[in-house]
Amino acid sequence: MKKLSFRRILLTLLLLLLLAVPLAGSGAQDDSINAGALLHDSRSDLYRLPGGAVPFGTEITLRFRSAADDLDAVNIRVYDMTQQAQSILPMQVVTTTAEGLDLWETTLQAGDVGTILYYRFILQRGSETLFYEDDTIDADGGYVEIRKGGTGQLYSESVDASYQIAVYDPEFYTPEWFRNGIIYQIFPDRFRDGDPSNNPADGDEVFYGDLPLLFNDVWNAPAASRGLEPGHPPSI
Repeated sequence: MKKLSFRRILLTLLLLLLLAVPLAGSGAQDDSINAGALLHDSRSDLYRLPGGAVPFGTEITLRFRSAADDLDAVNIRVYDMTQQAQSILPMQVVTTTAEGLDLWETTLQAGDVGTILYYRFILQRGSETLFYEDDTIDADGGYVEIRKGGTGQLYSESVDASYQIAVYDPEFYTPEWFRNGIIYQIFPDRFRDGDPSNNPADGDEVFYGDLPLLFNDVWNAPAASRGLEPGHPPSI
């Protein structure tokens, strides 16, 4: 009898110890958004269909992935370059995978005007708001052209690194004379100087405002970059 009572006491103590230890995934879990599960890939048909530029009237399906039940809301901020206006499109969960991932979806109308549509994702969970955008901005705030399109990254504040969709007129006709033509880039800072007496000098009025005139004596010298000057286009 004493032996049976001792076993009951031991089992009771073990049960109390198990109840005192929080189970993984219970109320002790992290309340932050699961960043590792977030994904949009503008080059994948699963996340953007159709891909690339689209003709007038196209319905574009956009999708976004997150951990199951991890987000309260996902919205897409869309900016229309031609209309100079933005809109917010809500997304809905359309499926949850066996691996525990939610797939959010919405449809974007391309419209009937040639334009560029820029889009990025706004993620919400409780009081937390994060932004999923293209990964073209590095840690120092610099722009990385080679990363344009494809997968993105998470930002605590929007850096306006939006994905883009070109909308074009399918009836546009390229003139025959222009097809298969060759376009030359002409750099007027180097040429055979037939009459040096009529050359402009630094300080003369130029198309780009008050920038100095630059002439190269060496034909293969690199072109000056006007992109270093605020408000001016790159190259000469």
